[in-house]
Amino acid sequence: MDLQIINGVLDEFYKLCEIPHQPKNEKQLSDMLKKYLEQFAKNITQDDLGNIWADIPASDGLENMPCVALQAHIDMVYAVGINPDKNGKIITKIENGYLTTGGKSSLGADCGAGVAVIFWLLKNIKHSPLRIILTVQEEIGLIGASKISSESVENINYLINLDGFSANRLIIGAAGGMREHFSRPMQFVTSPAGKSYEITISGLSGGHSGFDIDKNRGNAVLILGEILRKLQTKTPFAVAYFNGGEAFNAIPYTSSVKIITAISAKDTLENISSEILNRYKQTDSSARVSIIECESPEKVWSGELLNSVLTVLGGFANGVYQMHETLENTVSDSSNLGRIYEQDNELCIDTMIRYMDEKACQALHQSHILVAGMCGFTSVVRTHYPDWKPQTNGTMLNKITELYTAEHGCSPEILAQHVGLEPSYFTKHNKDLECICMGMDIYDCHAPSERLKLDSIPPFVRILSKFLQNP
Repeated sequence: MDLQIINGVLDEFYKLCEIPHQPKNEKQLSDMLKKYLEQFAKNITQDDLGNIWADIPASDGLENMPCVALQAHIDMVYAVGINPDKNGKIITKIENGYLTTGGKSSLGADCGAGVAVIFWLLKNIKHSPLRIILTVQEEIGLIGASKISSESVENINYLINLDGFSANRLIIGAAGGMREHFSRPMQFVTSPAGKSYEITISGLSGGHSGFDIDKNRGNAVLILGEILRKLQTKTPFAVAYFNGGEAFNAIPYTSSVKIITAISAKDTLENISSEILNRYKQTDSSARVSIIECESPEKVWSGELLNSVLTVLGGFANGVYQMHETLENTVSDSSNLGRIYEQDNELCIDTMIRYMDEKACQALHQSHILVAGMCGFTSVVRTHYPDWKPQTNGTMLNKITELYTAEHGCSPEILAQHVGLEPSYFTKHNKDLECICMGMDIYDCHAPSERLKLDSIPPFVRILSKFLQNP
């Protein structure tokens, strides 16, 4: 039976892998899922963004049961690894009990695995009245959930968000989030004479800036900034470009810079890099730095721009800011520098603050604005979403806790999570709505090493199946 469940859920997941679905590029997938739901649903609504909500009639005999919403987002962070599919399709493989891409790209199990489970359940179990809610643009700030109509959560009793990454956890609250964007005009000068090098950091673990921020993993952009600051004490140099990272909410696992040094500096760079990476040997054992001589560019950054950028990278408050006062082993507030890149003749830096304490969020934000402003960067808040206050005692939580304990022979961990979750908005629309977030074991989300633990699928499906038959 376990293998049948695993294969059935994977069959649903593989359908998602065929269609690219990064944030703001979900229309094709949204249209496909809307058509797919037509075989189950009585009423289907798709809004202009691509959010979908649909009512699924109860199975015979269960019409008078409470209505339960199953909710997941359909977008994914697409992190590129080695030789990804050129059409944006996710190429998967099963390896050592995990579904993975073998390092080609992120897998999209966040939250595609949840979407796949929803469709498996619709095909295979008897259930109470259901509301299926599929949202878009979650990965760039819960945009879909923030703009979805309040009608999507009217007349429902319970909502289960399927965006959990750990099979042994029931999540009853979540952090808010603020995405910050900093930019300043590029300034170029004629390249000086000297040796040119392209320096690339790769092989870091990366990961999700909520789930993995307390693991002390290396940030490739900040490490490369540190290498350059140390190099400044050895020899003058100029920078032609500097880019790295993938998204606001992903810990950068690769970054590159092209420099021109006044003297040969390869040995110096290797020594500096080795010394710095040695600090991360426990968390990023595969990290490496390549230093390759290359052709000299025609233009390089002005000295003022270079010094400004290195100052911002050196002064950025990155990582855990404080732990939660009452929730054990829970990060309360943190920030992540996720990306540096050039766009429209500006140098841009994207960062993300996660918080359960609004005052801490404002303190971090003001710190970032101050440092960036001193260095000529202007700031814009791209998104700012609220936290989901923990719900510690509810009918649904108690029932699912009982079902979990019966399935696993032990109690689940019940906690608030240091990530942004869409119940933050759904509970605003429906004050009486009970919400919970749960999921399967998914590791290294938002990174090419993302993987779904296959044997975590059947217990999760069985718990949901039993609850949906008697909520």
